[in-house]
Parts: sequence; structure tokens; C-alpha cells
Amino acid sequence: MKKLTILSLLTLFWLLASCQNAPAVPSPTAAQINADTIRTAAAQTAVMRLTELIPSATPAATQTPTETLQATLMPDNRPTQAITTTQGVTATPSITPSPVAAAAEAGNSNGVFVKDVNIPDNTAFNPGASFTKTWQFINNGQTTWTQAYELVFISGDGMGGPASVKVPLEVAPNQVVDISVNLVAPQNNGTYKGFWRLRSPGGKFFGDAVYVQIVVGSAAAATPDAGGLTVSNVMINVDNAAVSTSCPHKFMFTTSFTLNAAAAITYQLEAGGFEFSLPQARTETLSAGTYTFTYELEVSVSGNGWARMHITAPVDAKSSDVAFSLTCQP
Repeated sequence: MKKLTILSLLTLFWLLASCQNAPAVPSPTAAQINADTIRTAAAQTAVMRLTELIPSATPAATQTPTETLQATLMPDNRPTQAITTTQGVTATPSITPSPVAAAAEAGNSNGVFVKDVNIPDNTAFNPGASFTKTWQFINNGQTTWTQAYELVFISGDGMGGPASVKVPLEVAPNQVVDISVNLVAPQNNGTYKGFWRLRSPGGKFFGDAVYVQIVVGSAAAATPDAGGLTVSNVMINVDNAAVSTSCPHKFMFTTSFTLNAAAAITYQLEAGGFEFSLPQARTETLSAGTYTFTYELEVSVSGNGWARMHITAPVDAKSSDVAFSLTCQP
């Protein structure tokens, strides 16, 4: 027992000695503890900052429905306004013509006066005489004139005519048409003048205004000859009755007469007030109808003159005198 105790003590002593010779594990110093603590705190701080910068899945999922809702609502509002505006524009022309369309139509329609087909200016008529005035027009616009287009009385003396007459046929651009109006000479003597103009189906006037001018009470008296032939409505007109221009100047005279039956007729232009070179009298065999002739007289000095149409066979008949004047400019 004593030996066991001594052996046990020796073993314990050996163990203690072994522990003293083993490598020592240093215990952490206070500086090391502080450095570890600082590094741990810095790491935690960095994690927190990254968390703030990178949005979590939950906020992203929360924002997405809000943006989708806004994008959906905006298109829903816009088409509603567009449909309302479009319906308003479409409904207007379905009820009444658009003013813009009417203005465009007036701009596309145009007409130019070509000539008086009959009844030259200052044709003489007896009071109450019926006659038909005809003008010729050319369609120089872009629209085709239909019978919905009209020639309308616009001012002056109506002479018993209608308020309007329809264009007699379709007239394509660049085509010519004659339009006639039935009129009646007033009962009182004097000069009468009425103006007419073309109008589109939309009510817009366009093109040249034309007129008819007659003289009541100064018609040449019809004088029958032995065979009963009659010449009537002898007249003359000058293109410009008062001219101030450089000289010489040519005056244009338009004359006409009506022959009621075929006959040999002699006619001539007579004039005075200037020194003229007048054309010779002409004799022709003509059928019944109305005839128009033009003459030119050249004047070289200032002054006043007169001219007339004179029928010498088969009857003697004269037109009224027409006066004209020229002032020569240097």
C-alpha cells in the first residue's frame, strides 16, 4: 500500500512536469480582444449598409403593382377623349355641309366670260318686247358644272327675268357652254342694265359677273319694202367711249341687225368728228337671222367723234349714234 502510494505520487509528479514542458497557448490580451471587437463591428456595419442599398424582395414586389396600375389607367383615359372628338367632327358634315368644304369648293370652281352670243350692249327694244339674252362661258376651274349649278341675277335691272337659271348641261373643265335668260324690256324708255353671276350648289358665287344692257324706246322703226321684208334692231356699240392714251389709238365698234327674211342687204359704217378711212358699204344676200359685224377706226389726234350703222337696202334703217372721244398723251 505504501508502494502504491509512492508510485502514484511519482506518476502525478511526471504528469505535472509534462504539462509544464508542453507548448504554452497564450491567452488573449486586451489589445487582441479590442481588435476583434472592432473588426466584428465593422463587418456588421457593412452588412447593414448593403442591406440599405440593395432593396429587398418585399419592397420590389410592392412597387411593381403600383407602376403597372398607372400605366394601365393612362391609355384608358386617352382613347375615351379621342373617340369623343372624332364623333363630333363626323356628325357635323352628316347634317349640314362643312364651311371648310364649301370654301374649298368655291376655290375649285371658276368660270370666265367668253362673249355675248347675242343682244350686244345697248341693243334697242320697244317697250314690253320679249327677248332672250345668251352669254358664253368657259369652265376654267377644277369642278364639273352640273345642272345643280346656276346663273343667278345679283343686281341692277331684272327686266322681268327669273331669279336664276340652271346650267343647261354638264360642263367639264376647259369646256364652253352657252347660258340663256328670257327677259322682257321695261315699259318706260331708258337704258337698263342687269348683272348675273354663276353660283355653285353650295351657294358660293364664282367666276366673272356678266350683264345685259339694253335701250328701250330708241329702236329703229321697222320699214317694210315692197316685198314685205323688214330689218329691225339696228345697233352699234363702242369698246371704250372715252380714251386717254398715246396716239394713234384704234376704236372697236360692234354693230348688229336682225333680218326677218332672206334678202340682199346693203349696210355700212358711218362716222364723223375725225378724219377717218371708212370701209366701203357691203352688199350680201343673207338668210333670216341676227348678224353682228365689227369695225376698227384708227384715230391719231385728240377730239370727239360719232358713229352709226346704216342699212340702205332693202330698207333704209339706222342705229342710234354712239359718241366717243380720244385724249392723246405724250
